[in-house]
Amino acid sequence: MSRLSLDNGLNFFDPKDLSDLEIGPYWDALVEMMDDDIRERVHYELAPCTDEDFLRRYLELAKEDLILG
Repeated sequence: MSRLSLDNGLNFFDPKDLSDLEIGPYWDALVEMMDDDIRERVHYELAPCTDEDFLRRYLELAKEDLILG
């Protein structure tokens, strides 16, 4: 399972904790960094869904961490 960092890899968030995380301001950048095939798979599986649910599922499937910074 992949992890999410919003500060260039200094801190990582566990997907189960994402409901407490305000990802809204970072959403567009996160989507751009996602693997296209995995992103489309998650969209097919879950849409419509919350950004948090989408990101949790994406991180379950992704092989690489999402690191913003």
